[in-house]
Amino acid sequence: MKGELQNDRQAIQWATDYHLKATAHPGTIYIQTRTRHVLQIIEALFESSRVNAIVSETEVTIASLASYVSLGDEVPLGTVMLAAALLKSSLCILHAGESTSWINSLPIVCSSVAGLFTSEASTASHASDILRDLISQFVDKKSLLVGESQPSDDEGHETMKASALILICTVFEDALSTCKGVPNEHLLGVISALFLKLVLAANFMMFEDLQKCIGTAVIAIGPERILELVPISLNASDFTSSNIWLIPILKDYVVGASLGYYMEHIMPLARSFCRASGQGYTYIFGFMCCCSNATTGQDLQAHARDLLGSLPAFCNLPTDICHKFRPLAGILVTFIQDSLMHENTAVALQVIVNQNKSVLDQKDGAGDTSSYAVNKSLLEFCNIPTYSKKTATRNIKALTSCSSELLIALTDIFLDSPPEKRSYLKDPIGCLASVTASSDAKKIFMLLLRKFQFTDGSHELEKVESQTDALAGEEQHNLSTREKDALRCVMMELASSFVKGAKEDLVYLIYTFAKDTLQNDDEIAISEAYHTLSRILEEHDWFCSSRFAELIDLLWGLRSPVDNISLRSSFASFQSLMIHTLKRRSSSCTCTYAFLEGWER
Repeated sequence: MKGELQNDRQAIQWATDYHLKATAHPGTIYIQTRTRHVLQIIEALFESSRVNAIVSETEVTIASLASYVSLGDEVPLGTVMLAAALLKSSLCILHAGESTSWINSLPIVCSSVAGLFTSEASTASHASDILRDLISQFVDKKSLLVGESQPSDDEGHETMKASALILICTVFEDALSTCKGVPNEHLLGVISALFLKLVLAANFMMFEDLQKCIGTAVIAIGPERILELVPISLNASDFTSSNIWLIPILKDYVVGASLGYYMEHIMPLARSFCRASGQGYTYIFGFMCCCSNATTGQDLQAHARDLLGSLPAFCNLPTDICHKFRPLAGILVTFIQDSLMHENTAVALQVIVNQNKSVLDQKDGAGDTSSYAVNKSLLEFCNIPTYSKKTATRNIKALTSCSSELLIALTDIFLDSPPEKRSYLKDPIGCLASVTASSDAKKIFMLLLRKFQFTDGSHELEKVESQTDALAGEEQHNLSTREKDALRCVMMELASSFVKGAKEDLVYLIYTFAKDTLQNDDEIAISEAYHTLSRILEEHDWFCSSRFAELIDLLWGLRSPVDNISLRSSFASFQSLMIHTLKRRSSSCTCTYAFLEGWER
């Protein structure tokens, strides 16, 4: 018996040594023929030998076979498929022999076999079958439960298994991220099998690498396909849910999806969680929700909020802005009325506007849409979609058609919000204002001035007085001086958001309002007035030219700011004027003299 075991080991060692030499010269016909015979010998030895007799030699054989399989199309199809099958058999032998080396060998095998997905269909299909079998047999729930009440002796073993699983996920992450276009059905089949294994482990999300693997799949094949493979669902009979763990991944990794899918699938799913949350009705996000069992109801409502909160991700380079933004705008107006959706709506609008504007701001080719990605970690992926200038132009047109309605809704919320909420509403308001017709933006701003009884110092309001009498009659009321000062401060904050995309008439209106605030020496609003003025000078160089002398007189005539924020904005205004002066110095010294005269005062 001992001699027989020794012979088996020697035979496998000889076959492996020969195979290693053959791998170095795969193109020779003679070598190819001999290689097939050697693989058949290894196959026969695996089938006839006792497992314990060949464990140590099998570890070496795996390295040789993996190297050969990695050659892919460089070697004959038949031998590659046979070698891939032997890799699977090798792992089974190591596992049956109770050797921990199968754990370290599993990622190596998966990596080499996964390389065959780019081969012809029959080879890719064969590779898919092998990998799904390996996942079914070796990627078990226990591999993922590191640190969950294992005996101390098993901790190192379980850590090895977890590390191997992370490496396996990385293998498929790389395969997905390097795909050109949609991954083929063979790779998707393996990813599906891996997902179904992962969802069985309650705490697998502790591994960032696993999240990244699934996130890569979301990028590569889209949320629609992912949710077909691993659906998020609710059991209405016992109020249990499945695959909720997928929602945070969708929030981070959805890109290039469909606004229509969000409205037609994600929102109804959120609605189902709301409706199942108990008895006694309340409104969440415009949906009528039930709440009886406090804990269950809160959990279900939290799931509904999380689903709807994926809105910014679905606004990350969506494919159907032209056709779906108008119905989405109506939904966003509803969301804006709900405090729980303010931030998600604000981020979504900011992303969708900035990504399209960035394309049009580029001189050549497609713009840098990735710089406005919801999740900055997406920038490392090579298959992130972009917009052409033609597509971005159409998208901006669709955004502009609904921007006034959204701008009015956001400004109303802004004016009624505390400072911490206003801080994240200013940017999306600025984005919307930049794609809104300047005449419409001016009208919105003037209506607000009229509503709160502010004058703009130039009789502009009289031009629209007949249109606003009804509104003024309802809204006007006697405000205390302190209330009005507080409102002026908030209006100045809002005004700064309108500056960037404003045309001449609106710029003059905002400037006049800021000038009146500065000259009234309003202690509450003066900081925002300085900030607004500095933004006008930074964004609109032409304004420096047309009002240079007036600006110098204004700034030098004001009392020096006492707080640091106002002081910085004041210096920023002077800086803009000084830069403008230096730019024009070569053609005229008038501006320089005016600036220096002001300085001498």
